[in-house]
Amino acid sequence: SHAALAAADAAHIESALQSAVGHAIDVARKRRRSGLGAVYWELEAERTRGVLHEWLIIEKARAPFVVKSMEQKFNLQIGDLEVRLRIDRIDELADGSLAIIDYKTGKGSVAQWLGERPAKPQLLLYGLAVPELAGALAFGQVRGGECRYVGIGSAEGIVGVSNDFDALLARAGEEPATWEKLNARWQSRLVRLANDYLQGSAAVDPLGEPSCRWCGLQPLCRVDRDSGALADIHRGQAAKVSELDTSTRHSNSTRGADS
Repeated sequence: SHAALAAADAAHIESALQSAVGHAIDVARKRRRSGLGAVYWELEAERTRGVLHEWLIIEKARAPFVVKSMEQKFNLQIGDLEVRLRIDRIDELADGSLAIIDYKTGKGSVAQWLGERPAKPQLLLYGLAVPELAGALAFGQVRGGECRYVGIGSAEGIVGVSNDFDALLARAGEEPATWEKLNARWQSRLVRLANDYLQGSAAVDPLGEPSCRWCGLQPLCRVDRDSGALADIHRGQAAKVSELDTSTRHSNSTRGADS
């Protein structure tokens, strides 16, 4: 809880971090088939403790909360699709509302929850899975030098969780909505996407440039190759293929000459 964290002295916190990080390092070492030296694991343990110290500073700055559950499993019926979920953490806030937290070592973005096809709907599904409307949905960004919460909601007292979701919606070109109506909007969109998935809908309609950059199916692509960033991607990939083809032909001709 926030109260227990606030009451803990530096020695107690350091001891708890030593124990937790030590256990995590032991588990990671057993999972790796290739051996990494002791120095590597010592450096990784030191780095991880440093990041967690940063994270606890963020937690201390919050309004009072109690951790209600960690890695709790849920089954969610979304349209005709049943989804199994495991929520990293659910906090109960001072006003009795819930904050749903998804830890990330990368960067989280609330913008990925907007639009008719949310790019990263994981936290939205978590919000639908809990029995009551959550007061906040947030990424817990645990990242060296960049630890923070990133989210939105009606609840207050979490730095990084914005209550001004109307401004966010406006920037995305969406209609204003209360927190309750925004969650209903998300539910409607996710039900439609789930049912489309079950019906085998597979329209060639990438969300944007990153989808095409990491696709790997360019030889079969039916997306307009002449459109902006996509054209740059296709040209770059064509150049790589041409370079590889030239290199292969040169290698073959060299082998022919040698023989």
